[in-house]
Amino acid sequence: MAISVNGEHIPDALVADEFERLLKTQKAGKASPEQLRLMAACAVVDRVLIRQAAERDPRPVDPCEVEALMRREMQSAGCRAGVNESAIRRIAEQELRLKRTMDQLAGDFPKPTPEEVRDFHRNVKRGFTPAEKAQAAHIIVHVSEERSEAEARGRIEAAQAALAGGASFAEVAERFSDCKGNGGDLGWFERGAMVDEFDEVVFALDPGQRTGIFRTPFGYHIAELRAKGAGDPRDAGIAESEIEAYLTSKRRQEAMERGLEALRAGAEIVRVPEAG
Repeated sequence: MAISVNGEHIPDALVADEFERLLKTQKAGKASPEQLRLMAACAVVDRVLIRQAAERDPRPVDPCEVEALMRREMQSAGCRAGVNESAIRRIAEQELRLKRTMDQLAGDFPKPTPEEVRDFHRNVKRGFTPAEKAQAAHIIVHVSEERSEAEARGRIEAAQAALAGGASFAEVAERFSDCKGNGGDLGWFERGAMVDEFDEVVFALDPGQRTGIFRTPFGYHIAELRAKGAGDPRDAGIAESEIEAYLTSKRRQEAMERGLEALRAGAEIVRVPEAG
């Protein structure tokens, strides 16, 4: 099923792409696959609503701002002779229109006061306790509408057999895992960053140990613990300017969400069958 937003057809592939992006961003993540799919659909719809609102705004964009943004984009991309400047200028104008619309949605939200920033800093210091962290790699085979439980189990068992046959973890991850790249390496993460089922298994290992096959809401995994340690004392390096920026961004996002609620309320958003 695809989505229609104010009569504009949004292919299901866009939601699938957003789902994959969220999945990679969260790694094994705290959200369930169903929650991630809903989050992906909402994110795509919101982007379309913002773009539609920007396109309806008849006000012109300041050509000096367009030129400045266009030049910055070309410089950062290392553009040289032969580039399509008209296309870049059109993209720059679209970006400025989107920014203007998002600023309008946020409105005049209250900025954090110096007292609020200092109170936040004190509370962070009082509440900080370093979490246990781990460095691990995993092989994951998703169970989804496209792949049954039995099919996923068969694929993860094939990966386990390849490991037992002497293949390296990285090689098997690239062959069998649904999250390819970096040999399945998840890098460092703190306890609580992954789903509970993943944490319980991985944090019970000693460095160098590997799990058997285990299940999480995402599907079947095999994991290997590389290292384990205590979390970093992040609060020591937090500057009040960073806290002010964080609180400002948080309040802007909350204000934007209220503006988006109004856009959603006035929109026609329906699920439609994909054209076959």
